[in-house]
Amino acid sequence: SMRCIPQVHGACRNAYYHLLELTEIELNSVTDNPIIVSEKEAISGGNFHGQPLAMALDYCSIAGSEIGNISDRRCYLLLEGQHGLPKLLTNDGGLNSGFMIPQYTTAALVSENKSLCFPASVDSIPTSLGQEDHVSMGSISSRKFNQILNNLEKILRNLKSKGITSTLVGTISPLNYGPQFKREFDEIYPTLAKKYNLYYIDSFFSPLIDKKTRKISVNLLQADGIHPNEEGIETIVNYIGPVIKNFSQSLSQ
Repeated sequence: SMRCIPQVHGACRNAYYHLLELTEIELNSVTDNPIIVSEKEAISGGNFHGQPLAMALDYCSIAGSEIGNISDRRCYLLLEGQHGLPKLLTNDGGLNSGFMIPQYTTAALVSENKSLCFPASVDSIPTSLGQEDHVSMGSISSRKFNQILNNLEKILRNLKSKGITSTLVGTISPLNYGPQFKREFDEIYPTLAKKYNLYYIDSFFSPLIDKKTRKISVNLLQADGIHPNEEGIETIVNYIGPVIKNFSQSLSQ
């Protein structure tokens, strides 16, 4: 789920580009039936059929489900207690469950998305006295895809909230970066902990996932959800930049 991010995410992006291409074609196509060519000529055809988009939507449903699937695996990796991070991202395990339940949530959403991936476009029931004996069921494809995207958004918010917490919890550990780095980071840690609502004990995480993480993603990330925007870069430079600089200087000395 880490080393194969480009391959999996790239395949899913291809599905999106395929849907985008077909949508643009369909938006610019003639879908009337019959098609009136002139005052004397009309052609009865099937350009109204929704199969092109129905199949592409089903394809994108699989892609959306897979993005959620691999993202959940990365959520889980943050909880294993590796690379200096505490298990379940809590320093008081046993008494507190940390981020165990939020990962349960992402696992449930991933499983739900899997069940929504059955392609609606492979099914058809005759209607209109058999005149329409093959129907795309594209509206069902689009509804399922929309539900998968809603679930995926919650999964990605969950991952972001864990990522922020793991960064704050892990970075202040002297076992990771040494006492010099810890001393420097201690100065800005309260500000970051307050800004991102770092949780020390079991709490109700829904507000964090539904509101705070949305605010973080809007304020600090560009539309691709990966690269920081201007405000995000300013935050990194102002808060984290000096710490990294001082730490580097201590290593060189």
